[in-house]
Formats: sequence, C-alpha cells, structure tokens
Amino acid sequence: MYYVLATVEGLHLTCDFIVYSAALYGCPPNYTPTPTGLHEVYRQPYNCLGAIPFEAYSLFSPISAMDDSTLEAMSSLQNRSLKDFTCVCFEVDLENQDIASIDSLDNNSNLLQKLLDQGEMILDVIRLFVFKPGNNTSIGRVGAIGNGVSGVWIGNDGEYAKFIARQLSPYQFVQKPMQVTLSEVRKIYNDPVFKELCSAACHTPDQFDPLLKRIFQGLRAFREIREIQNLEARFVRLASLAEHLAKKDSNDERRGHKLRYPIAKIAQSGWDSKSDINDVVNDLWTHTRNKLTHSAETFASIGRDPIQDISNMETIVINMLQALVIAWRNEEFVIDPYQWLLNL
Repeated sequence: MYYVLATVEGLHLTCDFIVYSAALYGCPPNYTPTPTGLHEVYRQPYNCLGAIPFEAYSLFSPISAMDDSTLEAMSSLQNRSLKDFTCVCFEVDLENQDIASIDSLDNNSNLLQKLLDQGEMILDVIRLFVFKPGNNTSIGRVGAIGNGVSGVWIGNDGEYAKFIARQLSPYQFVQKPMQVTLSEVRKIYNDPVFKELCSAACHTPDQFDPLLKRIFQGLRAFREIREIQNLEARFVRLASLAEHLAKKDSNDERRGHKLRYPIAKIAQSGWDSKSDINDVVNDLWTHTRNKLTHSAETFASIGRDPIQDISNMETIVINMLQALVIAWRNEEFVIDPYQWLLNL
C-alpha cells in the first residue's frame, strides 16, 4: 500500500489529528506532537521528507523520477519545507501502477489531481466542524505549497518516494491560517457525525453507496462555495446546494416552494437560533433567493443583510449535511432514510 504526504494550506494545527487511517501533523508555532501507533506509520517519511527544503528537491530528481514540469514548478518556491505547514498523510491504492516508471507528463498530472482530490475528501470532513457560519475564514487546498504550486510525495513503506508538482493556480492563498487546537480536536472526536464520516473519508468514491456519495458531493460543494468572493454568487450557490440536499436523488424533480418544507425539516435538528426554521427558510427563498437568482439584483439593492442571510444559509446547509450523515448511518435500519428524516 502506498502513502501520500501533502501540505494543508491555510491550517495551523497545534497537535496531531487522526482521521481513521489518515494522520495530520501540526506545524510551528505552538505545535506539540501527540504520537500514537497510527501516527508512527507515517512519522518516519514525514520526518525525513518534511525537513528537505523545496529548493533542494532538484537534487533528488535522479532517484525520485521528478519530471520536468515538477522541477519547473518547484523553482519558484522560497526556502521552506513541508514541516513549515500542517501536513496530511493517507493511504492510496496504487498497486496496479509502477510508480517508479511513470514518466508521462499527462499521467503525472492526472495522478496528482486524483491524489489531491482524495486528500480534500479527508479535509472536507474536518471543514464541516471548523467552519463558522457567516465568517470568511477557511482552510486552503491540500497540496498547496505557495505561488499557486501544488505537489505531493508518494511513497511505499519507505522503499520508494516520488514527488509530483504542478502550477495549478494563478494565485497564492494569503489568508491567515485557521488555528485548530487540541481542545477543538477533542471536541470534534466526540461528535457522532465525525465518527461516522471519518472512516468513509479514507475510501474512494466508487466504494460509496448513493446517499454517502451525495453527502461527499455536498461537502465538496460547500468547500468550493466558501471560496467564492462575491456574496450574491455565494448565496445563490448555497441555496442551490440546500435544494440539492433536500432531494431524494437525481430523479427528484421538485423545485421552488415544494422543497421548502423538506429543507426546513432536515435542517431543524441542529437549529439553535431563536427564529423558527420554517420562517427563516420561507424568508430566504421568498424574498431573497428568487430575486438574486432571476435578476442582476444585489443584497444592497433589495435591502437585505448579506452577512445574516449567508450565515443562515450556511447553518441550514451544515445542519442538513449532518442530518444526512445520521440518516446514512441508520440506512440499514430504515427503508427510506429521506422519509425517516422527514418523519422526525
């Protein structure tokens, strides 16, 4: 079994964090290692590869088969190393590929994207618990190491290591890293939704049943929505995601007001606001959603508070995702998990 070692942009983890078979290592300042048996599987390659400055990677190209595009991408980086970032290590099934012999630029690019996507699935589970509705702080991309360059180490029990990097973005993430401490990690560990999702996050999507696939599609969409800078565009995409999650499957053709009840019903379990969830949903879809969707209006021109509207919509989406996880967990005990949610 191969492993992947990659940075996590925009996350300052002050401890180590296990997500089933994956491990996250924190970074300075205030980082205190919290080793466990699982962490030791990746500790040696992390300690070895993590200390090598990016600018020195070219020295390893003869033994790690770095292609020309990788070396070109790394040439623009400053004197930093993996240990300056929070890093994630996880297993990948590449047994049908001879990693040492992959020298095609296209193969390397496709493999890199596949591995980054798998890493993002793991981080999406963590994002669900550290995102705060209404604020703009976020965790950046897996594998990002600066100047729009993303890369990963691929290894096999210490016998072989290969690095692939590409210029995947025209800009660099510059937001102050989101700090997650040991007390916050312990709180996440105790959440039943995290316990159900963390093992699934370390598997590939082709192993998912339809409901679980829908959940991870929602997690990915939620991450991408939070990266949208324009408030109206972010709100409209959030509303579309809520409608998507309220539908039973891709054959469900309900639209508009027919989806308001299931949205409110599914989201109500985690709703702790003093406002009634049904009133909030009706208000968002009647007075805000339609005007922003079918016109060039802005929050200012229709007299709305964008921060409050987006905060409410993000809370609705987060609650729906968590409710769907519980429904997925109960799927073996109920005939129709969506019907079970609507009957709660």
